[in-house]
Amino acid sequence: MKTRRIWWPSLKIRPALAGALLVIAGTLIGLVVVLLPLAAWTLAGAALALLLLLAPSHIRIGATVLAATGSRLLVATGYFPESLNFFHFPLVLLVALVAATEATPHSSLRRALGYGLLALLAACLLSWIVNGGQPMRPLLDWLVFAEPILLIYALAAMPPDPRMMKALWGLALALPFVQLPLAVYQSLSRGVSDLVQGLFLGMGAGAHVAGGLTLVGSLICLARAIESAKLKAGSFWLLGGALLFLVAVLADAKQVIIAFFPSLLLMLLGLVKLRWSRAVVALPVLAGIILGAFSYYRPLQMVLDWTLISRGVLGKVQAFAVIASRFSSSPGAWIFGLGPGNTVSRVALMGLESFVKPDSSVHLLGLIPARTTIELWSLTSSNWLFSSSSVWSSVSSWLGLFGDLGLVGFGLYLWMCLRIWRGISSKAVWQTRVARAVLLMCGLLGFMFSWLEEPGFTIPVSLVVGLGLIIGQAREAEGTE
Repeated sequence: MKTRRIWWPSLKIRPALAGALLVIAGTLIGLVVVLLPLAAWTLAGAALALLLLLAPSHIRIGATVLAATGSRLLVATGYFPESLNFFHFPLVLLVALVAATEATPHSSLRRALGYGLLALLAACLLSWIVNGGQPMRPLLDWLVFAEPILLIYALAAMPPDPRMMKALWGLALALPFVQLPLAVYQSLSRGVSDLVQGLFLGMGAGAHVAGGLTLVGSLICLARAIESAKLKAGSFWLLGGALLFLVAVLADAKQVIIAFFPSLLLMLLGLVKLRWSRAVVALPVLAGIILGAFSYYRPLQMVLDWTLISRGVLGKVQAFAVIASRFSSSPGAWIFGLGPGNTVSRVALMGLESFVKPDSSVHLLGLIPARTTIELWSLTSSNWLFSSSSVWSSVSSWLGLFGDLGLVGFGLYLWMCLRIWRGISSKAVWQTRVARAVLLMCGLLGFMFSWLEEPGFTIPVSLVVGLGLIIGQAREAEGTE
């Protein structure tokens, strides 16, 4: 099949005139950047979004993942505005809208996620109508919680071809390995713990997000180590998984490591059927690495301090008690919640001066903290143990979702997660085992802090889950033919 070539007519412009036009254009662009920097960057972002409309689906998805994980490093250079950290929101909406209009055929999972996302938006609006509040809160609350599911929806609706899927798996693995040299450099030059932030420089929870992202990569490497038919290749994958695990240790990301262990166990149990002999060999190595980390790195030993855990978990219990008492005093609150952004969701915390940095673009939204949010935040700050670590604080994504939107919003979100879980094939291939393990890790972290609302973590997780979902469905389709 011959392709038609389109020849654009050449424009005959005198060199002097062309030079003058370039000078004028450059001057105007420079004036806009100096006088109206926000408008200039907004126009640049809009132009990039329009270009992505013409790009294939895998390019749009890759751009969204890179925007969510790489923006803070760019902002830290000083050459890019802080608002770049929020560019992934319009990108993921763009990806989902294109998938909704162009995708064929309509799979049952795609329909379920599409209806679920619309129903969650309706729940946000109904909760806002019942409880009142600032008009932008329902849309912000929906977008923050729905963002990872929007990306999975786009992947399920428009699956990339096998070659592009391989490239997206490469991106999912490259991002954790980028953290490795950055973490080593930062630990040597700045020290360990919260100062090891990888790509997420200047972020309050940057160390935890960097640790979480590397452990997602560690799960991929360990799955590949067990799946690999060649011992040499399997050894390299095993080494890569161990190195990525050590990044989380350097970052002192204890809550991520806690969620990693049951996820790893689930993955290993699923992969035993695939290559049980390799799994048996890998288990002693993994056990040695984990025991070594716990033995020589004292902060990790706090994970096994049951006295500390029993006292610290009261922070979450007391926060739930406050929300439950609010529910009991407000008719219909158990059904529709206290309103979008009115408890401990990320949108609710955006109104707190102590939570948002002074130079953040969030201040432009003019959000005002709700009474319940102030009370829950005071509950954390008034207790030294609760304020010493985010895992003991009153903040939790699952609690925030329940408090904001009640049983309706919580049930819809949980139903979509379960549909994704069930949609991932039960066949013992490494992609599906990794997808389920990562999904479990994300769900566990949602109890500990606002992890379900952290794009730097949830967007790469959605990429891995979506790719595992696609490959599992393709394998099952091949088996039925």
